[in-house]
Order: sequence, then C-alpha cells, then structure tokens
Amino acid sequence: MTDPILLPRINITGKEFYARDIPLHETIEIVQQHNPGDIGTTGRYKNKEQPYGSCIIAPKNIGKYDGIDVLLEYCIKNKELLLKLGAELDSTRFVITCKYKSNTFGLELMKSTVERLAQLGFGIGFDFYMGTTQE
Repeated sequence: MTDPILLPRINITGKEFYARDIPLHETIEIVQQHNPGDIGTTGRYKNKEQPYGSCIIAPKNIGKYDGIDVLLEYCIKNKELLLKLGAELDSTRFVITCKYKSNTFGLELMKSTVERLAQLGFGIGFDFYMGTTQE
C-alpha cells in the first residue's frame, strides 16, 4: 500500500480577526487571508465586503505526517497572538485532507497530535478521497 498524501490546514476566523498581521514563519505558509471589510474575490462574498477576517495556514512540508504537528505547534506557540489579532478559536477548524491510492486506507493520529489538539480546542475535520496513480 502506498502512503497517503496528507494536506493539513487550519482555518482561522473571527469577526474582528486581522489575518494579514500574522507573522511569517519558516515552517508554515499562509494559503489564504482576508481582513474584515476586504472585498471578496470568490464564493458567497464575491464582490462584497468580508464580514469577518479569516486565513488558512498550512505546513510547508506538505504530504507527510510531521507537517501536522508542525502546524499545531505553530498555533500553540502563537495562540496568544492569534487571540490578540481577533481569532475566535471556538470557530477555528483543523482539517486534514487525505489522498490515497489503494482500496483500503487508515489514518491514526499519534498521541502527541491529540494532546496538541486538546491544548488548542479546535474542531477537527477529515476529508478523504481516492486518487489515481497518474495524479
């Protein structure tokens, strides 16, 4: 069985969250970010003011399990800053998208990952899809 490709993301939102003030870091990338009042370019707020701030952050080492813990550790170390910037952690979601190539697949979270998630209190989501060997 081929190892799955893991794409962890954290979706941070807040009515007064100023996502563009998040500092850059060598282990994560900011995939998308909007401040409250920005004009939307896609989705339900296209050509309208964003009613809240949001961002999606991801590890730079996409695809491997250790990227999950790197991403969570970044949020633990910067939790106070995220709150100060207006993040509402009760509406923040941690999502792992898993792409796999075989008929069977399993995902097990390590104890350290579960402990980090518990420290943050994020909601958790998993998306699974099967890809072909040509993808």
